[in-house]
Formats: sequence, C-alpha cells, structure tokens
Amino acid sequence: DEFRISNTARYTVNFTPQTTPFVDDSNTLLLLHFNDNITNFYKDETGKEWTPIGSPALVSTQSKFGGKSLYLNGSSWIKQPISGSDFNIGTEDFLFECFAYIPSIQSNGKLFAMGVDGSLSNIFLGVGTIWNGSPAIGFGYRNSSNNGYVDITANISIMTNTWLHFRVCR
Repeated sequence: DEFRISNTARYTVNFTPQTTPFVDDSNTLLLLHFNDNITNFYKDETGKEWTPIGSPALVSTQSKFGGKSLYLNGSSWIKQPISGSDFNIGTEDFLFECFAYIPSIQSNGKLFAMGVDGSLSNIFLGVGTIWNGSPAIGFGYRNSSNNGYVDITANISIMTNTWLHFRVCR
C-alpha cells in the first residue's frame, strides 16, 4: 500500500511500524501511496515516473491506508528507470520500506525493481521462493561500479493474508 525510499536509516532501534501513511520529507527519495486515480497511478510524490511490468492494478479489496493498494499477481511489478547517481547504493545510509499484503507466496514475487534499462534491475525487493525454493525475502543491488551483483536473502516464515511492513536499511 505504501512504498518509500529514503537516504537515511529512519529506524535505528526496535520500533512499531507507523499507523499512518508515509510523508514526503527532506530524506525522501521516492514515495508511492497507491491511492490516486488510475491516471496518476505511476507517478510518485517526488515526480518520478514508474513503468508497469505485466499487469499491476490499483484495487480497493485490500488497503492499509487511503482505500486502495497496488495489486501484483506474481508476474507483475512496477519499475522505475534510473540514471546517473540516482539511488546509487554506496556507503551512505538508506531505507527501502513498504507495507504489503501477501495472499500467497509466489516464485518470483518481486515487489519493485529499479534499473537503467528494460532488462536490468539495479535494485529490487521481493518475497518468493525463487532464490532457494523456500519462502524468503530477497533484496539485490548492483555495486557502484556496476560490475557485480549483491543478493541478500533471508529464509523466514512469511505470514500471508495480513499487512506486513518490509524494510531494508543501512
């Protein structure tokens, strides 16, 4: 329902996820609420354009905030083309976070991807079994010289049919 990328590690101690929508502030690099009408669906609060892959849709059957959420069917996601140093994961702090309602664990349950062209995902976050056959959270990114890929997975028990808060930070 909400998706945000920040240039700071907003959570440095144990915390309870917030109960209100994320806000755009000076540390926000990207923010999607997924509440707007369909004509504004792929533009985030900072003005960045997103491209649909497969058939993502706004639905009102599940919503954490605002009455609508993004529905991804297991073979669809949204992708934001990046250029230059946008979202370059170097040594700086960062936070990728979202609220997601997962009805079932898919193989390649990509939640989002960002890349420099249609075939390259420089950054992705997903929940699925593609990495090792067991339910896992996956986060991957290309290093700053773009010659290697860092893939981080964690085998965990993932609750389905409930709203979850996912975050990856440094």
